[in-house]
Amino acid sequence: MAMVDLLNPERDQIAHGGCPSGADRIVHCYAKWKGFDVTVYEADWDAGGKSSGPARNLMMLLDFKPRVVFGFKDSTQQNKGTSDCLRKAKDHLIRTVVVEV
Repeated sequence: MAMVDLLNPERDQIAHGGCPSGADRIVHCYAKWKGFDVTVYEADWDAGGKSSGPARNLMMLLDFKPRVVFGFKDSTQQNKGTSDCLRKAKDHLIRTVVVEV
């Protein structure tokens, strides 16, 4: 979690999409342990079906207004949600960092 170690819990906050496994869960636990405020933006899958993830990604970017978006991509999986969030961040001129895991 070297990236979190570059951040300052007195100045920076962390947000993620609330996936109960994978990078969201790992970052959430580590950031809380390091003393960060963490905001979770969960998709409402029941209300919106497959469009819930992309809608949540856009809301998260517009609401949270991040300085940088980290995307953790697994080369063995499609990473549709991560790719969507990174694309939207770039569209809104937000710096992105892709971490291959």
